[in-house]
Amino acid sequence: MPKVNVNHAIALNIFEQAVRNASSPTFQPSSKNRKIIDEIVNGDHLTYKYVLATALLAKATEPKVNPLALQSGAGVEGAYDARSLCHKVIVPVRQGKDKRTLNTLHRLLTALKSQEQARLGLQDLIFFAKMHKHSQTVILKTAVFNAAGGRTEIIDFLLKFISVSVHGETSALATAILFWIMGVSRGQEWQIEIHPVNESGSSSNEISDIDVYYEGKLLFTAEVKDKKFREHDVEHAIEKVSAAGHNSLHFILGPQGALIDSSNESLQDMAEKKKIDLIVISLESLIVGVVSFAPADLNLKQVAEQARQFAEQARVKSGTLKQLKNSLS
Repeated sequence: MPKVNVNHAIALNIFEQAVRNASSPTFQPSSKNRKIIDEIVNGDHLTYKYVLATALLAKATEPKVNPLALQSGAGVEGAYDARSLCHKVIVPVRQGKDKRTLNTLHRLLTALKSQEQARLGLQDLIFFAKMHKHSQTVILKTAVFNAAGGRTEIIDFLLKFISVSVHGETSALATAILFWIMGVSRGQEWQIEIHPVNESGSSSNEISDIDVYYEGKLLFTAEVKDKKFREHDVEHAIEKVSAAGHNSLHFILGPQGALIDSSNESLQDMAEKKKIDLIVISLESLIVGVVSFAPADLNLKQVAEQARQFAEQARVKSGTLKQLKNSLS
Protein backbone atom coordinates (compact mmCIF):
# COMPACT_ATOMS: atom_id res chain seq x y z
CA MET A 1 0.00 0.00 0.00
CA PRO A 2 1.25 3.52 -0.79
CA LYS A 3 2.39 5.52 2.21
CA VAL A 4 0.79 8.80 3.24
CA ASN A 5 3.06 11.81 2.86
CA VAL A 6 3.02 14.29 5.75
CA ASN A 7 4.13 17.77 4.68
CA HIS A 8 6.77 18.85 7.20
CA ALA A 9 6.33 22.56 6.53
CA ILE A 10 2.60 22.35 7.22
CA ALA A 11 3.29 20.15 10.26
CA LEU A 12 5.69 22.74 11.64
CA ASN A 13 3.08 25.49 11.28
CA ILE A 14 0.48 23.35 13.03
CA PHE A 15 2.92 22.47 15.82
CA GLU A 16 3.90 26.11 16.37
CA GLN A 17 0.24 27.14 16.44
CA ALA A 18 -0.49 24.40 18.98
CA VAL A 19 2.35 25.72 21.16
CA ARG A 20 0.91 29.24 20.98
CA ASN A 21 -2.58 27.99 21.85
CA ALA A 22 -1.35 25.83 24.75
CA SER A 23 0.69 28.75 26.09
CA SER A 24 -2.33 31.04 26.37
CA PRO A 25 -3.19 31.96 29.99
CA THR A 26 -6.82 31.01 29.31
CA PHE A 27 -6.08 27.61 27.73
CA GLN A 28 -7.91 24.60 29.14
CA PRO A 29 -7.33 21.00 27.95
CA SER A 30 -10.36 19.96 25.90
CA SER A 31 -9.60 16.75 24.01
CA LYS A 32 -11.62 13.72 25.02
CA ASN A 33 -8.38 11.83 25.75
CA ARG A 34 -6.84 14.56 27.91
CA LYS A 35 -6.55 12.34 31.01
CA ILE A 36 -4.65 9.66 29.08
CA ILE A 37 -2.43 12.29 27.47
CA ASP A 38 -1.64 13.73 30.89
CA GLU A 39 -0.75 10.27 32.20
CA ILE A 40 1.71 9.62 29.37
CA VAL A 41 3.28 13.10 29.51
CA ASN A 42 3.87 12.75 33.26
CA GLY A 43 5.39 9.28 32.88
CA ASP A 44 9.13 8.54 32.84
CA HIS A 45 9.30 6.95 29.39
CA LEU A 46 10.44 9.47 26.82
CA THR A 47 9.86 7.26 23.79
CA TYR A 48 6.11 7.08 24.32
CA LYS A 49 5.90 10.85 24.70
CA TYR A 50 7.61 11.23 21.32
CA VAL A 51 5.43 8.54 19.73
CA LEU A 52 2.30 10.28 20.99
CA ALA A 53 3.45 13.75 19.92
CA THR A 54 4.44 12.47 16.47
CA ALA A 55 1.17 10.58 15.94
CA LEU A 56 -0.95 13.55 17.03
CA LEU A 57 1.02 15.93 14.82
CA ALA A 58 0.84 13.60 11.84
CA LYS A 59 -2.92 13.12 12.16
CA ALA A 60 -3.45 16.85 12.76
CA THR A 61 -1.52 17.58 9.56
CA GLU A 62 -2.86 14.83 7.29
CA PRO A 63 -6.26 13.23 8.08
CA LYS A 64 -5.41 10.11 6.04
CA VAL A 65 -2.69 9.13 8.52
CA ASN A 66 -3.13 5.96 10.55
CA PRO A 67 -1.58 6.97 13.91
CA LEU A 68 -0.79 3.33 14.72
CA ALA A 69 1.28 2.86 11.55
CA LEU A 70 4.59 4.38 12.60
CA GLN A 71 6.66 3.10 9.67
CA SER A 72 6.17 4.11 6.06
CA GLY A 73 6.78 0.51 5.02
CA ALA A 74 4.02 -0.90 7.23
CA GLY A 75 1.56 -2.87 5.15
CA VAL A 76 -1.50 -1.00 6.39
CA GLU A 77 -3.55 1.86 5.06
CA GLY A 78 -2.43 5.26 6.32
CA ALA A 79 1.21 4.32 7.01
CA TYR A 80 3.59 7.27 7.20
CA ASP A 81 7.22 8.06 7.99
CA ALA A 82 6.98 8.84 11.71
CA ARG A 83 10.72 8.84 12.29
CA SER A 84 11.33 11.51 9.67
CA LEU A 85 8.51 13.69 11.01
CA CYS A 86 9.73 13.36 14.60
CA HIS A 87 13.37 13.98 13.67
CA LYS A 88 12.74 16.99 11.49
CA VAL A 89 9.84 18.67 13.30
CA ILE A 90 9.87 17.55 16.94
CA VAL A 91 12.91 15.71 18.36
CA PRO A 92 14.87 12.48 17.67
CA VAL A 93 13.00 9.31 18.61
CA ARG A 94 14.53 7.42 21.56
CA GLN A 95 13.85 3.97 22.98
CA GLY A 96 12.02 3.07 26.17
CA LYS A 97 10.33 0.23 28.07
CA ASP A 98 7.00 0.10 29.85
CA LYS A 99 4.24 -2.24 28.81
CA ARG A 100 1.51 -0.48 30.78
CA THR A 101 2.28 2.90 29.21
CA LEU A 102 2.55 1.25 25.79
CA ASN A 103 -0.91 -0.27 26.20
CA THR A 104 -2.31 3.10 27.28
CA LEU A 105 -0.72 4.74 24.26
CA HIS A 106 -2.14 2.06 21.98
CA ARG A 107 -5.67 2.64 23.29
CA LEU A 108 -5.36 6.37 22.73
CA LEU A 109 -4.04 6.06 19.17
CA THR A 110 -6.66 3.46 18.30
CA ALA A 111 -9.38 5.89 19.36
CA LEU A 112 -7.85 8.78 17.38
CA LYS A 113 -10.15 9.02 14.35
CA SER A 114 -10.30 12.64 13.22
CA GLN A 115 -7.97 15.51 12.38
CA GLU A 116 -9.75 17.75 14.90
CA GLN A 117 -9.28 15.21 17.72
CA ALA A 118 -5.59 15.12 16.86
CA ARG A 119 -5.24 18.91 16.93
CA LEU A 120 -6.96 19.17 20.30
CA GLY A 121 -4.86 16.32 21.63
CA LEU A 122 -1.64 17.93 20.41
CA GLN A 123 -2.50 21.17 22.22
CA ASP A 124 -3.30 19.24 25.40
CA LEU A 125 -0.01 17.33 25.17
CA ILE A 126 1.99 20.57 24.91
CA PHE A 127 0.03 22.08 27.81
CA PHE A 128 0.63 19.10 30.09
CA ALA A 129 4.31 18.96 29.09
CA LYS A 130 4.76 22.63 30.03
CA MET A 131 2.97 22.12 33.33
CA HIS A 132 5.06 19.03 34.13
CA LYS A 133 8.31 20.84 33.35
CA HIS A 134 7.30 23.80 35.50
CA SER A 135 6.43 21.49 38.40
CA GLN A 136 9.79 19.68 38.14
CA THR A 137 11.63 22.99 38.05
CA VAL A 138 9.92 24.28 41.19
CA ILE A 139 10.57 21.03 43.08
CA LEU A 140 14.24 20.99 42.07
CA LYS A 141 14.78 24.65 42.94
CA THR A 142 13.31 23.97 46.38
CA ALA A 143 15.71 21.04 46.89
CA VAL A 144 18.64 23.24 45.83
CA PHE A 145 17.55 26.03 48.19
CA ASN A 146 17.43 23.61 51.12
CA ALA A 147 20.78 21.96 50.34
CA ALA A 148 23.33 22.34 53.13
CA GLY A 149 26.78 20.98 53.89
CA GLY A 150 30.45 21.15 52.98
CA ARG A 151 32.91 18.97 51.09
CA THR A 152 31.87 15.70 52.76
CA GLU A 153 28.22 16.29 51.85
CA ILE A 154 29.23 17.28 48.30
CA ILE A 155 31.06 13.97 47.85
CA ASP A 156 28.07 12.05 49.24
CA PHE A 157 25.71 13.96 46.95
CA LEU A 158 27.73 13.29 43.79
CA LEU A 159 28.25 9.60 44.57
CA LYS A 160 24.53 9.17 45.21
CA PHE A 161 23.70 11.11 42.05
CA ILE A 162 25.78 8.88 39.74
CA SER A 163 24.48 5.67 41.34
CA VAL A 164 21.59 5.83 38.86
CA SER A 165 22.78 6.21 35.27
CA VAL A 166 19.76 7.59 33.32
CA HIS A 167 21.38 6.79 29.96
CA GLY A 168 24.73 8.19 31.10
CA GLU A 169 23.40 11.66 31.87
CA THR A 170 24.15 11.65 35.60
CA SER A 171 27.82 10.80 35.06
CA ALA A 172 28.19 13.46 32.37
CA LEU A 173 26.58 16.05 34.62
CA ALA A 174 28.74 15.07 37.60
CA THR A 175 31.88 15.37 35.46
CA ALA A 176 30.89 18.87 34.38
CA ILE A 177 30.37 19.81 38.04
CA LEU A 178 33.85 18.53 38.90
CA PHE A 179 35.42 20.65 36.15
CA TRP A 180 33.53 23.64 37.53
CA ILE A 181 34.92 22.91 41.02
CA MET A 182 38.43 22.64 39.55
CA GLY A 183 38.03 26.09 38.02
CA VAL A 184 36.76 27.50 41.32
CA SER A 185 39.74 25.93 43.11
CA ARG A 186 42.09 27.79 40.76
CA GLY A 187 40.21 31.05 41.13
CA GLN A 188 39.28 30.96 37.45
CA GLU A 189 35.92 31.13 35.72
CA TRP A 190 36.04 28.27 33.25
CA GLN A 191 33.53 28.00 30.42
CA ILE A 192 32.20 24.45 30.64
CA GLU A 193 30.21 23.19 27.69
CA ILE A 194 28.28 20.02 28.44
CA HIS A 195 26.64 18.63 25.37
CA PRO A 196 23.41 16.59 25.42
CA VAL A 197 24.17 12.87 25.69
CA ASN A 198 24.49 11.22 22.25
CA GLU A 199 24.73 14.62 20.57
CA SER A 200 28.40 15.50 21.10
CA GLY A 201 29.97 16.39 17.78
CA SER A 202 26.63 17.48 16.29
CA SER A 203 28.02 21.01 16.07
CA SER A 204 31.33 21.97 14.45
CA ASN A 205 32.33 23.63 17.74
CA GLU A 206 31.83 20.49 19.83
CA ILE A 207 34.63 18.01 20.41
CA SER A 208 33.65 15.64 23.21
CA ASP A 209 30.88 15.19 25.76
CA ILE A 210 32.37 18.03 27.79
CA ASP A 211 34.68 20.78 26.53
CA VAL A 212 36.32 23.20 28.97
CA TYR A 213 37.62 26.63 27.96
CA TYR A 214 39.34 29.48 29.76
CA GLU A 215 39.59 32.89 28.12
CA GLY A 216 38.76 31.32 24.77
CA LYS A 217 41.42 28.59 24.99
CA LEU A 218 40.52 24.90 25.16
CA LEU A 219 41.83 23.46 28.44
CA PHE A 220 40.25 20.01 28.63
CA THR A 221 37.99 17.80 26.62
CA ALA A 222 36.34 14.78 28.20
CA GLU A 223 34.40 11.76 27.01
CA VAL A 224 32.16 10.19 29.66
CA LYS A 225 31.07 6.54 29.52
CA ASP A 226 28.67 4.98 31.99
CA LYS A 227 28.10 1.76 30.08
CA LYS A 228 30.11 -1.00 28.42
CA PHE A 229 32.18 0.28 25.52
CA ARG A 230 34.70 -0.98 22.97
CA GLU A 231 38.12 0.11 21.79
CA HIS A 232 36.69 1.71 18.66
CA ASP A 233 34.63 4.05 20.87
CA VAL A 234 37.84 5.37 22.40
CA GLU A 235 39.51 5.53 18.99
CA HIS A 236 36.63 7.61 17.64
CA ALA A 237 36.90 10.01 20.59
CA ILE A 238 40.66 10.32 20.06
CA GLU A 239 40.19 11.05 16.36
CA LYS A 240 37.79 13.90 17.17
CA VAL A 241 40.27 15.42 19.60
CA SER A 242 43.10 15.08 17.09
CA ALA A 243 40.99 16.66 14.34
CA ALA A 244 40.31 19.61 16.65
CA GLY A 245 44.04 20.20 17.06
CA HIS A 246 44.08 19.30 20.76
CA ASN A 247 46.62 16.91 22.28
CA SER A 248 44.85 15.32 25.25
CA LEU A 249 41.64 13.53 26.17
CA HIS A 250 40.16 12.66 29.54
CA PHE A 251 38.14 9.45 29.33
CA ILE A 252 35.89 9.33 32.40
CA LEU A 253 34.34 6.02 33.49
CA GLY A 254 31.04 6.11 35.37
CA PRO A 255 30.01 3.29 37.75
CA GLN A 256 28.79 1.16 34.83
CA GLY A 257 31.64 2.11 32.48
CA ALA A 258 33.73 -0.86 31.37
CA LEU A 259 36.01 -1.64 28.42
CA ILE A 260 34.97 -5.05 27.09
CA ASP A 261 37.25 -5.90 24.16
CA SER A 262 40.66 -4.45 24.93
CA SER A 263 42.99 -3.26 27.69
CA ASN A 264 44.14 0.08 29.04
CA GLU A 265 47.63 -0.66 27.69
CA SER A 266 46.22 -1.12 24.19
CA LEU A 267 44.31 2.14 24.46
CA GLN A 268 47.44 3.98 25.56
CA ASP A 269 49.42 2.55 22.63
CA MET A 270 46.71 3.67 20.21
CA ALA A 271 46.61 7.17 21.71
CA GLU A 272 50.40 7.47 21.66
CA LYS A 273 50.50 6.69 17.95
CA LYS A 274 48.10 9.57 17.36
CA LYS A 275 50.12 11.83 19.69
CA ILE A 276 47.22 12.17 22.13
CA ASP A 277 47.72 12.11 25.90
CA LEU A 278 44.92 9.79 27.06
CA ILE A 279 43.90 9.92 30.72
CA VAL A 280 41.45 7.19 31.78
CA ILE A 281 40.01 7.62 35.27
CA SER A 282 37.00 6.43 37.25
CA LEU A 283 34.42 9.05 38.08
CA GLU A 284 34.23 7.92 41.71
CA SER A 285 37.97 8.53 42.14
CA LEU A 286 37.70 11.89 40.42
CA ILE A 287 34.85 12.95 42.73
CA VAL A 288 36.81 12.18 45.89
CA GLY A 289 40.03 13.69 44.57
CA VAL A 290 38.62 16.94 43.21
CA VAL A 291 36.20 17.71 46.03
CA SER A 292 38.68 16.81 48.78
CA PHE A 293 41.02 19.57 47.61
CA ALA A 294 38.30 22.12 46.83
CA PRO A 295 38.18 25.40 48.78
CA ALA A 296 37.00 24.88 52.34
CA ASP A 297 34.20 27.41 51.92
CA LEU A 298 32.64 25.58 48.95
CA ASN A 299 29.17 24.42 50.00
CA LEU A 300 26.59 21.97 48.77
CA LYS A 301 24.07 24.66 47.82
CA GLN A 302 26.56 26.23 45.40
CA VAL A 303 27.30 22.86 43.82
CA ALA A 304 23.61 21.93 43.62
CA GLU A 305 22.75 25.21 41.90
CA GLN A 306 25.54 24.70 39.39
CA ALA A 307 24.27 21.16 38.77
CA ARG A 308 20.79 22.53 38.11
CA GLN A 309 22.19 25.03 35.60
CA PHE A 310 24.24 22.35 33.83
CA ALA A 311 21.13 20.13 33.67
CA GLU A 312 19.27 22.93 31.96
CA GLN A 313 22.15 23.54 29.54
CA ALA A 314 22.35 19.86 28.60
CA ARG A 315 18.55 19.48 28.28
CA VAL A 316 18.60 16.33 30.40
CA LYS A 317 15.75 13.87 30.74
CA SER A 318 13.13 14.16 33.45
CA GLY A 319 14.60 11.06 35.10
CA THR A 320 17.91 12.87 35.54
CA LEU A 321 16.19 15.86 37.14
CA LYS A 322 14.36 13.48 39.45
CA GLN A 323 17.62 11.78 40.42
CA LEU A 324 19.21 15.17 41.02
CA LYS A 325 16.42 16.14 43.37
CA ASN A 326 16.47 12.77 45.16
CA SER A 327 20.25 12.99 45.63
CA LEU A 328 19.79 16.24 47.53
CA SER A 329 17.27 14.70 49.92
